[in-house]
Amino acid sequence: GMSVAGSLKEIAEFIDVGEGRDRYLTTRDMLDMFNFPRYQHSSLISTLSGGERRRLALVRVLMANPNVLLLDEPTNDFDLQTLTALEEYLDDFYGVLIIVSHDRAFLDRTVNFILSFDGEGNIKEYPGNYSNYLEKKEAELRNQNRDRAKVEVKQEKNKIKKKLAYMEQREYDELNLKIPQLEKAKSDLEDILSKGDISDYNKLAELSQKLNQLNEEIDISTMRWLELEDSIEE
Repeated sequence: GMSVAGSLKEIAEFIDVGEGRDRYLTTRDMLDMFNFPRYQHSSLISTLSGGERRRLALVRVLMANPNVLLLDEPTNDFDLQTLTALEEYLDDFYGVLIIVSHDRAFLDRTVNFILSFDGEGNIKEYPGNYSNYLEKKEAELRNQNRDRAKVEVKQEKNKIKKKLAYMEQREYDELNLKIPQLEKAKSDLEDILSKGDISDYNKLAELSQKLNQLNEEIDISTMRWLELEDSIEE
């Protein structure tokens, strides 16, 4: 089996990133950069986890020092540490970088030109990074949406009105049933109390309290019923 460092050395001993005093990166530099601890450099590839193998595959691609790099949704495949290392590597990458991504922060850090596919076969070009593109896109959308929004607000208001009307009507219907039941319970209780048959003081107190509660509930329900009646008539 091949070691981690060996798998890079078969591609190149070092790469020239063409910038500054750190322009030459050795296999060891690259492995350090992409968070492979030193003890792992000599490990066999077969001992790596799935995530580590993906990371190594990425470093192998970079070790070939390509002049065009195509990354498809890299933020789905790599953890944050690897992405940070990749961003740092790409800062000095002087080839062509083509990225398909939905990750705003990653795009902001790495690109200076956006091609936007709008789903109707149109491709629009926006110079600048992703945030610039979003600003321009949002300005375009604001103009388009202003009129649409007016219509939608109206529709939404009508929807809410309808829903409220439906809920109010339901509550009103329920109160129409509930109030007579409360009234009946009240008059039954008044009958019992007015007969004066109950001599147990505790029982009397309990029934009087129940009568007070019923009266209160009838008042509240009736007030609400009147409110709803007004609202529904409007």
